[in-house]
Amino acid sequence: MGVIRVARVVAAVDAGRIVNPDGVINQVEVVLLDQPGERFLGVGEGSQGPAAAAIANAVANATGKRLRALPFTPERVKRPLA
Repeated sequence: MGVIRVARVVAAVDAGRIVNPDGVINQVEVVLLDQPGERFLGVGEGSQGPAAAAIANAVANATGKRLRALPFTPERVKRPLA
């Protein structure tokens, strides 16, 4: 069976005013756009849901099969493709 690889990821996150750039980078891995005049919005786990959804949609687009259970372990990815 084939291998699924994520070749490129682009993320845009509006975190408002950024207090801890390293913390944001560690959570999102993105180029930061600091907005000092804006309120603090925080980042939290804001990128986890959209990233998983993007991967699931890419797999569905490529195979016609949906991944519906996180985390995407090899077993959970192979099951709908069998």
